Amino acid sequence: MSTDEKSAINENFIYWYKLFFIRITTNLGVRRVRTFKIESLDDLLEVLKVLANPTRLRIVALLARRPMYVSEIARELRVPYPLVHLYLSKLEQVGIVRSRYEFVRSERPHVRRYCELVDFRVVVSPEAIRRLAGGEEREG
Repeated sequence: MSTDEKSAINENFIYWYKLFFIRITTNLGVRRVRTFKIESLDDLLEVLKVLANPTRLRIVALLARRPMYVSEIARELRVPYPLVHLYLSKLEQVGIVRSRYEFVRSERPHVRRYCELVDFRVVVSPEAIRRLAGGEEREG
């Protein structure tokens, strides 16, 4: 791809920035909605890759019922704790999960990561994909 073609694609991304039909919308509380713009094919692929993993989808399904600690999720799914922690981090990166750390006072004080699902929606349209791909018409 030539420099001129790359420049044209970058200009196209900037032009369509506010018109994308691909986005993840998350509800962060009463009357507070946050929208994550997908600005490139790489961004779109990242979100779809995160959601394409069966274990991550099972985590989303669990969190849709109620917020949980990482250890609860690991126990429920029978998946190693470090793997659940990694998957939750990926889900949090794309805005599907949020977490906070809580200090537990007990005989053995410790910190737990409490995770909850964020209301989200992924909307993908052929037109938006075309725009992300640079708006080029391909001949067959």
